[in-house]
Amino acid sequence: MASKSDPGYVTKDNFQFFCENVEWDGVYYQKKVCYTCKTLKPPRSKHCSACDKCIAIYDHHCVWINSCVGVHLGINPGLVLLGAILIFLTPSVIFFIIYQFSLIFRGTTTNELNKAKKWRSQIKRKILYRLKPINGKCTDNNKGPESDGKLKTFEKSDDFKADVWEPANISDIKNPYTELSFRKVLMYF
Repeated sequence: MASKSDPGYVTKDNFQFFCENVEWDGVYYQKKVCYTCKTLKPPRSKHCSACDKCIAIYDHHCVWINSCVGVHLGINPGLVLLGAILIFLTPSVIFFIIYQFSLIFRGTTTNELNKAKKWRSQIKRKILYRLKPINGKCTDNNKGPESDGKLKTFEKSDDFKADVWEPANISDIKNPYTELSFRKVLMYF
């Protein structure tokens, strides 16, 4: 769009229009003749060597759009930049929204997912253990308060007591919050 647009080429037809809208001030812009075009240059105009034309209210020649940024192309490069930003941001924003809704509908959090991933890895490496149930309840060495399937990691097998701890499995990892209900979903809104 911007590369095919007229950035404000100075022609014999529009020369007077550019001279009426922008006056020569005698300081910044003095009446000069373009050496290449051999015509009087309007104020704030410049000859672009890449386009080989004089451009009214010349800013620069942009290699990204292969055109000059002049009086008529002042907003289009901004739109091109905004469009590029939106193109690159939109997929990540959509992914983030989908991910957040999947967490909501699963009734879990990123923290809980990361913990479960860590525990699965520890089970696979056979370093995650759970307390052996005694009379249907898990207790910490039969001394401490009752716990519901307490999990612990042991990097070395000689650090744990085999009569108290047994290898954990995937069914030991239960998230009590994953049961989906309409009330839990509304909690996020």
